[in-house]
Amino acid sequence: YILFSACNLNNTFVQMASLQYGGLNLMNSIIKEETLANKEGALSALTSILKGDCLDIKRNFIEAEGIEFLLEIIKNDAKYNSAKMRTKTITTLSEFVYYDDKYIYPDMAEYNRSNNLISGHLALDKKEEAKFDVYKPKMPEELAKFKDIAKNKLIENGFIDHAFKFLDTNNFKSMMDLRPSLFSILITLIQYDSKLKLKEV
Repeated sequence: YILFSACNLNNTFVQMASLQYGGLNLMNSIIKEETLANKEGALSALTSILKGDCLDIKRNFIEAEGIEFLLEIIKNDAKYNSAKMRTKTITTLSEFVYYDDKYIYPDMAEYNRSNNLISGHLALDKKEEAKFDVYKPKMPEELAKFKDIAKNKLIENGFIDHAFKFLDTNNFKSMMDLRPSLFSILITLIQYDSKLKLKEV
């Protein structure tokens, strides 16, 4: 698991190869491994495939009910009672929420072009912008279903309740790594659905 994680981390070429050769089956490994240490290793290997800008991998994981799988890890203390697994899981969920407005684009290059971005920065200032035609992003039918999918899945599966259980814990030291990701997700969900502020928070 350690070597697999090192090879995949932020390496899109290796990540795509891992996906094509069944890398998402690591979800089954997490379930089947008998020791907590091996479960932690399998989760680390799985998240190494998911981390980064490859939207195809993230969409495949979502279609494989991966978000629901990650939620099960943070809900099922009896089977996954591991601070490392909770931290890794919530950090990964935070990344999926961050990319939620990008899944409707074929790839990050298309997203950047459609939003007039280059490497996360504005490509043109306002004076130069007028010289170019306005770019209209394509919305292929097969990608439209991914619009806001991560946020919706988290809301539908009761993530907010579990997030506040973590935030209410008395063990502050164990929460230090989780709090930034948890707050980031909660703020995004509240901004996405204002009714949550009254119902849940």
